[in-house]
Amino acid sequence: MSILNKIQATLGRKQEAAGTTLERFAKIPLRQMRRREPPFDDWRSPETKIPSVLEDLFEGYARLYQLYVFYRLTARRFGFEIADHVLQYQVESISKTSSEMGTLLARAIRRIHTETIHHINEPQAAARNGSETRAPVEHRIATEFLTVGDAAPFYARQEDDEPGRTRGMNGTASELAECLAHAKISARNHFQPIVETIRIEFR
Repeated sequence: MSILNKIQATLGRKQEAAGTTLERFAKIPLRQMRRREPPFDDWRSPETKIPSVLEDLFEGYARLYQLYVFYRLTARRFGFEIADHVLQYQVESISKTSSEMGTLLARAIRRIHTETIHHINEPQAAARNGSETRAPVEHRIATEFLTVGDAAPFYARQEDDEPGRTRGMNGTASELAECLAHAKISARNHFQPIVETIRIEFR
C-alpha cells in the first residue's frame, strides 16, 4: 500500500465541514485528499513518463508535497507558530487511527521544510544538456524521498553512495521532481485563495 493510500485509509469517517476554527481549517486538505478532490487529483506532470512500478509512490510523495504547500501558505499568512499548530491538528487527526501514519506525515513535512531551507542556503547543481545548472528545489526533495531511509526505493547507505548518486536510480529523481513541481502549482492555485481569505477564530 502506498504512503498516500495509508494516510487516506487512516482518515476514516467523513471530516467535519471546514469552519473558522483552527482545527477545522487544518482538516480542509485532509478531507480533500481523502476524497481525491482538487488539488489532489492533479499531481502528475503531463510531460513526464512515470515508471509503472513507481506510480503509487510518486503519487504519495506528490500529495505529501501538496500538504507542505498548505503548510507554507499557512505560515506565510499566520506565521510558523500557527502553521505548526495546524500540522499538529492534522497529525492528531490521522493518529486517531494510526499513530505510525501520523508520525510519517509530521516527519515528511519536516523533511521537506528542511530540504527547502537547505536549498535556499546551499543550492544544488544538476547536469542538463551537458552543462551544470541550478537544480530546482523539487529535485533535491525528490532525491531525499528516493534515497534516504530504509523504506526509500533507492536507499543509499552513506558508506556505499552519496544520496542522489545511487546505483540504478538513473533519471527517476528528475521524473519525480517534475511531478512535485506540477503538484506544487496545483496546490498553490487551489489553497492560496482559501488561506488568504479564510477568517479563523483563535481560541
